[in-house]
Amino acid sequence: METFKTMLPEYEEIARCYLSEPCEIGLYRVSVFTQALMKQGFGPDEIVHLHSQVILKVISSAPAAKKYEIILKLNELLYESMVHYSQNHSRTRDLFLKMQESEKKYRQFVEGTTNFIIKTNSYLNVLFCNSFFTNKISSKYQKNCNVSLEIFFDPADFRSFQKNLKSTWEAKQTAFSIEMPIMDDFNEKTHVLWNINLFGSETDSNNEIIMIGHDITSLKRQEKNLSHTEKDEVKTIF
Repeated sequence: METFKTMLPEYEEIARCYLSEPCEIGLYRVSVFTQALMKQGFGPDEIVHLHSQVILKVISSAPAAKKYEIILKLNELLYESMVHYSQNHSRTRDLFLKMQESEKKYRQFVEGTTNFIIKTNSYLNVLFCNSFFTNKISSKYQKNCNVSLEIFFDPADFRSFQKNLKSTWEAKQTAFSIEMPIMDDFNEKTHVLWNINLFGSETDSNNEIIMIGHDITSLKRQEKNLSHTEKDEVKTIF
C-alpha cells in the first residue's frame, strides 16, 4: 500500500505532462514507469486501479466539458501501459518455459548418464547425487544423500582428496582429478576416477564442488590380469 501511494504522484505527473503536450516521450515515460511497477510486483489490475485514481484526481478540477476528453486522452497512457505489460509478461513466460525445458533436459541427462555425479557445499556435505551413484552405494544412504561426503570413501582416500582439494583452492585453480573408490553393501570396491570442479573460492561459504566420476573398475581388472611381460609391453608402447 505504501508503494502504491509513492507511485501515485509520479504517475499523476506523467499524466498531466501528457495532457499538456501529448507526444511519444509521454508514451515512453509510461512504458518505463510500467516496467518499474512490474519489478515491484504490480499486476495489471493494480496498474488499472492506479490509472483510475489518477484520472479521478486530474478531472476533479477540470471543467465538466473537458472531463470526457481528458479520460479519452489519458486512456492512451493506459493502453500503452497494458501493451508494455503484455509484451514483458509474454517474454517472461517464454523465458520461464525455456528454463523449465532446460531444467528438464538437464535432469534427464543427469539421471540418464552412466557417470557418478555428486554436488557438495563448502563443508563437503552432499547436496545432490544422481541415481547412478545412489544405486551403487550402500543402501542405507540411497534414500538420502544429504550426509557428509567422507562416509562414502575409505578414510585414507578421503584424506588424500582433502589434501588435493586444499592445494587446488590455494593455487586458485578450478579443477583436479583423483582416483577414489567407493564401496557397496557387500564391500565390493568400485574403482572411480573423479573429475573435481570447484566453483567459488576457499573462503566463500557459498562455494560448490561438482564431482563427476567414471567407473574404471573394468580397466583395473584388465590391468590386474596382465602378465608382467604384457605390462612391460604396454609401458613400452606408451
